[in-house]
Amino acid sequence: MNSQIAVELAIGCATVFLSCIGSAVVIGMFFGGLKAEMRITSDRLAKIEGMFTLVPRQRNDPGAGHP
Repeated sequence: MNSQIAVELAIGCATVFLSCIGSAVVIGMFFGGLKAEMRITSDRLAKIEGMFTLVPRQRNDPGAGHP
């Protein structure tokens, strides 16, 4: 009977350990994907911002108008 309890205890500990590892992997994938999505969004916003950034014209620019 004593060996049966030891086997059940070992199986239970292994189950808890593997469950924790599985949860850590899933959480890591979720946060990794979230971080990648935030990086992509940040890059897109930077491109959009660059399209609307005003740059002062130079004096020798023919399109600058009359001085």
